[in-house]
Amino acid sequence: MRHFFPRPGFRGQLFLIITAGVVGVSLITALTNAWLTTKRLRAIHQEQGLQVTGNLARQSVLALLYDSDSNAEEAVATTLAFPGIGYVALLNGEREVLLDQGQVPPGSRSPQGFDWPGEGPRMVGEEADHWHFMAPVLLNAQPEGKELGEESVFLKDASSQEMLGHVYVLMNKQIMQGIQQGIISNNLLTATVFTGLCLLLLHLLLGRLFRPLNALSQVMGRAETEAPQRCDMLEGPEEMVRIARVYNRMIEAIAERDRRLRQHNERLETEVEQRTHELVVARDIALESSRHKSEFLANMTHELRTPLQSVIGYADFVRETLMEEGLQECVNDLEKVESNAQRLLGMINEVLDYSKSEAGRMTVHLEKVDPRDLVHQAMETVIPALGENGNQWALDLDDQASSVLLDASKMRMILVNLLGNAAKFTKNGRVEVTLRQDDRQLAIQVQDSGIGMKPEHLAGIFEPFKQVDGSQSRLFQGTGLGLAVTKKFCQLLGGDVEVKSIFGKGSTFRVDIPLPVRPLVVAGIETADAGGGSISGKGEIL
Repeated sequence: MRHFFPRPGFRGQLFLIITAGVVGVSLITALTNAWLTTKRLRAIHQEQGLQVTGNLARQSVLALLYDSDSNAEEAVATTLAFPGIGYVALLNGEREVLLDQGQVPPGSRSPQGFDWPGEGPRMVGEEADHWHFMAPVLLNAQPEGKELGEESVFLKDASSQEMLGHVYVLMNKQIMQGIQQGIISNNLLTATVFTGLCLLLLHLLLGRLFRPLNALSQVMGRAETEAPQRCDMLEGPEEMVRIARVYNRMIEAIAERDRRLRQHNERLETEVEQRTHELVVARDIALESSRHKSEFLANMTHELRTPLQSVIGYADFVRETLMEEGLQECVNDLEKVESNAQRLLGMINEVLDYSKSEAGRMTVHLEKVDPRDLVHQAMETVIPALGENGNQWALDLDDQASSVLLDASKMRMILVNLLGNAAKFTKNGRVEVTLRQDDRQLAIQVQDSGIGMKPEHLAGIFEPFKQVDGSQSRLFQGTGLGLAVTKKFCQLLGGDVEVKSIFGKGSTFRVDIPLPVRPLVVAGIETADAGGGSISGKGEIL
């Protein structure tokens, strides 16, 4: 066998490419010739339809002029005698049918449904099996090859035209389609015969190449559903033997890779299971620790407030006694003690409020209150701090503001925190409070001319225990909870707070509370209205 079918080399491959090219060219040539022929045939039939329509229009002048269908019966019959003409109609100037012969196919459009041409015959529409032609009938149109004679008495001046109506011709495509099918069939038959001869020749010359290739393809096909197997191909074309060897090496490499992947997946599944268990345990411990921390802070701050308030009360009592006795020096010392105790009490209150919200023990109580009164009350609280730093202050309150349902204590705490913050970080400057209210929103803005903040500090300004200067030698004291508590209170009332600041020029805090107030109902937060109703859940403020 090897003597009769030598191994094909470059010449055999080149012969295969040339033969395939010849087959492709033959098919493309056949199809192109069929397409060009059918295109020309189509143009001929359309031209024939235009000529028939134009002739009918010239022969229908008298019929439309006298509104007499008998003058056009012969012309219409002649037109219907042409091959492919299925329906003819004469339409007067009012688009009414004067005379029609033939049959309109079901579903075809009527003549009135087309755009009527103003001059010359035109194809006005085309469907899958029909063409629609129309032409205007003009009064001054002269039949070809005739001189002005007796009929000229019915014609007007040649310089003017009068539209008498239109003629409509429906021409089917059956004849053209039959010829087209014959052309395409003959061309494809010729191309098929030529292609079959080429394929037979290729089969005889390249059969020896395809047989080993098919064997390799079967081995590779079984690898889709079964375990990959080696291809033992020792005979055949040199190229196929080389491909078989490469395939065998690839199968061996894939088998080794799969073995390693299985081992790695087994180890990975075990490690993932262990890490997942560790993460779940760590998460539960962290949540439990956070809850215990919040409860501890809430309990401790509550316990610290009672003795501290007693200290403040006793200090105030002793100060009044010493003032009566005229011991002014001791009075000054007690005032310092009382001032520091009040500051410490404020810090404890901030921690208490934050820990309550974290522990889910915060209550919202809605009552009718004038927001302007809350601004005045908060301003009275921080006026001493404003005076200590030599600040001026101004109020810009909306005269149209009215009483609304709010949690007065929390709203007052929001204002005190923002005003106290402005008073603390502003020296010899100005603090301005602006209040605006409409049917949908209560907006309060606190603007100061203090030290301001850098852009990198704004991102975490509302985080708990977060301070711009966190060093032990910082100039401004505080727990770092005032703005965090303010943020939580705003969210609890259904609103929010935002800040804009320019370093060295001041900061602006804006509080937006939607009206009517719809408290944020979250787990662990109880919301009560003025009527005594309440909504409760389980969880924390996010």
